[in-house]
Amino acid sequence: MSIHIYRNNIITHEGQSTVDDFITEIQAKFDEINEVENLTVYSGYHGDENGDWFIDFDDQEVADTKKSATNFKKASVFFISKKASTLLSDEDIKSACKKGNVFFTWCDSDTKIKSIMGELAA
Repeated sequence: MSIHIYRNNIITHEGQSTVDDFITEIQAKFDEINEVENLTVYSGYHGDENGDWFIDFDDQEVADTKKSATNFKKASVFFISKKASTLLSDEDIKSACKKGNVFFTWCDSDTKIKSIMGELAA
């Protein structure tokens, strides 16, 4: 499990984890992530091994994520879920990557983003 930061501040998550474990991973990269101005963060569900939607966060996971997000003053967190019909399309992901300053937080988002964008430069 690890967080990757690519050129244009495209940030992804590699691997499977609980929300609590992911928060610990974020804390390890806090300074780097927190430097990004106008960071758009997408959160709200667990991805499968391909980075596709697997299951929406439960209420506790949403609460824990919101609490952790308050530490990032330069970030806007958007909760996306299948239940709310707000999952990102491939085109949404392409657009976000082109704009940059984006953090795709779900499990194996690194795999998903690379499947859409190709290899990303560090």
